[in-house]
Amino acid sequence: AQYNLAICYQNGNGVEINYKKAFKWFLSAAKKENINAQFNLAICYMDGLGIQKDEEKAFEWFLKSEQTNKSIAQNYLGYCYRHGKLIHKNEKKAFQWYFKSAVAGYVLGQSQNNLGYCYQYGKGVDKDETKAFEWYLKSAVAGCASGQFNLGYCYQYGKGVDKNEIKALEWYLKATKGENKLA
Repeated sequence: AQYNLAICYQNGNGVEINYKKAFKWFLSAAKKENINAQFNLAICYMDGLGIQKDEEKAFEWFLKSEQTNKSIAQNYLGYCYRHGKLIHKNEKKAFQWYFKSAVAGYVLGQSQNNLGYCYQYGKGVDKDETKAFEWYLKSAVAGCASGQFNLGYCYQYGKGVDKNEIKALEWYLKATKGENKLA
């Protein structure tokens, strides 16, 4: 109930948006081991929603929510390591977190897209365009607009797959429907 109340305050469902109250209820639910609340609490600390920004606490809460195998938190941890946000930049750890999230099946396809990026550019892992293509494909099929765009790029330029401009166009069109700004 506390988590649901926090969501109401965060999104303005039946009440006015109030990030301070949302934070209060996320914190209460997080302390009772609600993994969704733990993840949202990390976001509050990271973005300063209802509380002063605190990168150290944000990272701690991402780690707590990940311990219950929450793949979205694993993807965020990969993002943090990749960009040096909340923690020192470390491409190998970014790759490890993206991989863990992708294998866990982060349903939005973003971690699979991030893993494709790591393979395409050799970030935290040996460069492998074929593996990049494979992960972009998984991401694209999951409906991730960025994955669809990157798959189109692979087809257009023959990166990890035979060049095929018709398939490139098809995937670019799918990406535009997913509102990818690059498509």
